[in-house]
Amino acid sequence: MLIGGVVVLTYVVIIIIGLCLVVAMPDMENPDLAFATATTTFTPTGVRGVLLAAALASVMSTASSEIMGTATVAYNDLVCASKPDMSEKQGIRITRIIAVIVGCLAIVCALWIQSVLVALDVAYAFISGCIFIPLVFAFIMKKVKGGAAVTGMQLRNSTGISYQRRSHSNNTYYVRNPCERSCVLPCECNR
Repeated sequence: MLIGGVVVLTYVVIIIIGLCLVVAMPDMENPDLAFATATTTFTPTGVRGVLLAAALASVMSTASSEIMGTATVAYNDLVCASKPDMSEKQGIRITRIIAVIVGCLAIVCALWIQSVLVALDVAYAFISGCIFIPLVFAFIMKKVKGGAAVTGMQLRNSTGISYQRRSHSNNTYYVRNPCERSCVLPCECNR
């Protein structure tokens, strides 16, 4: 109960800070830079450096955790399934290669999608189709072949990417649209 109160209080403080920033700087051009703008505008030099360093450390920690997590899951679920007799040294090397590839893809995505909100919307659209839908069908259906979920995820990713490319803008409607269509993919792949 206490932890829930702390979480709610944290979000309330963040919302109050955001509202104060809207009142103090109503003509802000890019809302994604609100924290950096507020830090550089309203804080003294020493505090400014500490706040920006803390924000950068938080972003770097989150990014490295996500990249390492993705590399580990990809290695365990994809590589080990196809080659279970690999040595530990080979496994570490392959995990590092996957981490470099995922990091490069993250850099490309960060340069391609300039808005934080659009990036989150795209990420949630892919997550909902690639993880949620196969998980629901795994619970609903009695017998599911192992390749059905993987095939459904791959088809969902390819349709999401094709719709995003077709839009030629940051309009996320085209990314959400295939999410509903991905509901039928695990059923079709299970036959």
